[in-house]
Amino acid sequence: MKKIALVLSLAAAAVSARAAGFEKDKLNIGIMPGISIPVGDFGDGYKSSLALGVAGEYSLKDDLRAGLEIGYSFKHKLKANDDFYVSVMSISPVIKKLWNKDKFTYFVVGGIGMYHWSTQAIASNSGNEFGFNFGGGASYQLQEGLMAGLDLRYHTFSDEDDTFSSVMVGARLDYRFK
Repeated sequence: MKKIALVLSLAAAAVSARAAGFEKDKLNIGIMPGISIPVGDFGDGYKSSLALGVAGEYSLKDDLRAGLEIGYSFKHKLKANDDFYVSVMSISPVIKKLWNKDKFTYFVVGGIGMYHWSTQAIASNSGNEFGFNFGGGASYQLQEGLMAGLDLRYHTFSDEDDTFSSVMVGARLDYRFK
C-alpha cells in the first residue's frame, strides 16, 4: 500500500509540475550514498552510520537551484552497546549556488527542514525536530546530463535534551533531464 501511495504521489507531483509551467530541462535528480559521522556530544557516544540521500532540484538561474532533499542515516550505534541505536530521516528544502568551470561544477548548499529521529533499545522512542544543514561539493560531467561527484554536509537539530550533529560525506550522482 505504501508503494502505491508513493507512486501516486510522484505521478501527481509530475502532473502538477508540468501544469505549473516547469521546464523539464531545468530539473535535476540525484542520489547520494555515503557515511554520516556524528560530531560534538552526539559523536562522543555514537558510531558512524551508512547514509543515503535523494534530491530533486530545479534551476532558477544557470547558477542557482532550489530543491528538496530526503536523507536517512540508518543506525548510529551507541559506542558502549551495539543494541542501542539512533536512526535519523531528514526532509529539507534547499538552495544551491553553483560555479561552473569546464566540466566541473562546484557548489555550496543549505537548507532548513524536518528531522525525524528514532531510537531502539529496551524501549523505543522517536520525535520530530526542525534543524538545518549546509555544505558543499564538486561534480564532474561524465556525459551530457550526467554528473558524478562528492558532497560534504553538516546536519544539526536539537530536542529538549540533546543536540544531534553529524557530517555526511558522500558520493553524488546527478541526472539533468533534457
